[in-house]
Amino acid sequence: MWSDELTRLFGVDQDNLLRIVNPWNVIGHVPEAAARECGLKAGTSIAAGYGDLSAIPEPESEAVSSD
Repeated sequence: MWSDELTRLFGVDQDNLLRIVNPWNVIGHVPEAAARECGLKAGTSIAAGYGDLSAIPEPESEAVSSD
């Protein structure tokens, strides 16, 4: 959810912003034309995913070994 306070402060219309979803949410499916062009199966789910930096666990996270 976008900040009402910040979008108002900067004069940004929230209707122009993308919706915020969890990385594992399916946000669409590969259409026929794109599937042919890319060699994918039409209808394959497309997940939102992470950006490179946001996918890096914090150093104190259990996912990162300190060894």
